[in-house]
Formats: sequence, structure tokens, C-alpha cells
Amino acid sequence: MVHQHFMLVPPLSVAENLMLGAESTFGPGVLDLERVRRRVRELSSNYGLPVDRTRWCATCRWGVQQRVEILKALYRQARVLILDEPTAVLTPQEALDLFRVMSALRTEQNTSIVFITHKLHEVFEVADRIVVLRQGKVVGSLRPTEATEESLAAMMVGRPVLLRVDKEPARPGEVALRLRDLQVLSDRGLLAVNDLSLEVRSGEILGIAGVQGNGQTELVEALTGLRTPIAGTIELLVAMSRAPRHVSWSTLARRTSRGPPEAWPGTELPRRGQPGAAQLRPTAVRAWVVHRARGDSALCAALTQEFDIRTRSVRQLASTLSGGNQQKVIVCPRVHAQGARAHRRAAYAWR
Repeated sequence: MVHQHFMLVPPLSVAENLMLGAESTFGPGVLDLERVRRRVRELSSNYGLPVDRTRWCATCRWGVQQRVEILKALYRQARVLILDEPTAVLTPQEALDLFRVMSALRTEQNTSIVFITHKLHEVFEVADRIVVLRQGKVVGSLRPTEATEESLAAMMVGRPVLLRVDKEPARPGEVALRLRDLQVLSDRGLLAVNDLSLEVRSGEILGIAGVQGNGQTELVEALTGLRTPIAGTIELLVAMSRAPRHVSWSTLARRTSRGPPEAWPGTELPRRGQPGAAQLRPTAVRAWVVHRARGDSALCAALTQEFDIRTRSVRQLASTLSGGNQQKVIVCPRVHAQGARAHRRAAYAWR
């Protein structure tokens, strides 16, 4: 299986990652790295998956890391290959290269491939047979010639789906967030955000596009105070009538001290604690301690139902939810905010 989030060991080389768990040795337990490198070279050549065998995986870009994951499976002579949303981190050209490799594996090596994706055009491009799952159950099995994007979308969600967004033109207001010449380093010490300047106005949606690994994670972490920029400024206008507040090097607590928090950490806390945290009534906080028995469960149950958060229980850990459901957990307290004072008290209580 090639997971959506790669299962490689960053400090190990490509060859070492490939042999991990299936080591080649000679003599008294000595690793035969040269034999592994020869095998990697052979697989890379046969399947058109070029990789540097000696390079550390931590320094490989996302497309190369995915090749390493596929080579790991081929190194173990896998006959069935499961790819979990493999194009989520790839550029369009890298995705085309992956489809070419998949086609070669199917036709030349008779490999069976399970391709998991929610990008409908990819399904029609690569699949010989399509199986649609909804809430853990098979709701349809058909061939690409028997389906359309509209029919597949309807099967996926259980109702007809409009595959385009009809919306009125935005009416942007004053600037709410301004970045000037922002520079942010990645975990590897490389420049991930390079002299970025932009403005976000009230009443508009600003889209930032990019394949994973091109700086968007570092940008979000800099905006939320989880990563310190090395240059540039971040200006936050909490109240439009006031002067902008420079928060470039402020902590998350200081950035949210004059307004509602946009995201809650707590991935190791039960999900139950998070929707209520943004809306706790004064009766639920005493001496800076959250009393969960005071209406918290009822509030979370109501929000879970209203936002269709798929969970076994309001006590389930947020870290065990799917990505889409985690996003709902973050959004729903913001939508149901009942004033900055309650937000601030809840934020300090959770700290």
C-alpha cells in the first residue's frame, strides 16, 4: 500500500528505506546495501521511476518520495498495489507520469491496482472498473463507459450534485489581513515562503493554490503563530476602524486576544471539547477551569448533528477523524460564536 501520507523514514537513504523490513545481509548480519542499490537501479529502469538511491528521503521532493513508496512495493514483489489518493501531492505532470507507471504495471506485470481518489476525472482516465463507497458501504459498481461525473457524484453523496458553484460577485470591504514581503523557512531550513505580499479583504474568499510541499503549510503556520517568519510583516486588522496590529512574531494567544480563535489545537483532546470551547457560556467556566458537565455535551451533540460530523461519539478523539470532519470541527465553533468575551474566556480556559 502507498499511503496518502508517506511512510518513509526521513533520515534514511532511498535504498535504506526500500530494504527496511526486508533487509539483505551478508556475513554476520551486515547489510548488503550495494545489492539493494543494484535492485533499485533495475526497478527504476524497468518502470521509469528515476530516483537517487543514495539520497536521504528527507531531501526528496514529494513526487520522488511517492516513487520510492511504489518502488518499496515492487521491491517486495507485490502483486496487488493500493494507492490512497496518490495525486494529492503531485503536480499535473507528475500525475501523468504516475498514470503511465500504473498502466505499465497493469499491462506488463499483470499487477492489480486499487486506485483511491475523489477526483472524478482521474477515475475515468485510469480505471477499468469503478466502485463507489458511501459511509463504508458499496453503493455501486460499474465501468467508466456506464457512468458520468454527475452520476458518480450523486452516488458518492446520495443526492444530485451541481458540479459548478453559482455565486454572486464578491463585494470586498476593507483590508482584514495584509502580508508584506513575508519570508518563512521550512523544517529543513529552506526558504519555503519567499517575499510573499498579499491582502485579504472582509467579505471575500482568497484562494491559495499549490501542490503540497510548495510553502502553503509554512504560510498557514506563520499566519497562525505556529512558525516564526524570518522577514516581512503580518498585519491583522481586528476592528476595521482601528490601525492594523502587527502580529508577525506574536504567539497564537496574542493573535486571538482581541478576536475569536479561528482554529483550536487540541488534536489529542476529545472532539467533544472543541466545538463547545468557542461558545462556552460563563456558567461552564469557573476559576479558569472548564466544567464539561455544564451543558458542554448537549452543545457538542447539537453541533455534531447540524454540521453532519461523522463520529462514533462526541468523546472520540479529533485526531482519529477524517480530514473533512476535522475541518468541520474547526469551522463550527467559529460559525456559532457568541461574542468575543466568551471566546477569550474559553481560550484562556483551554490554555
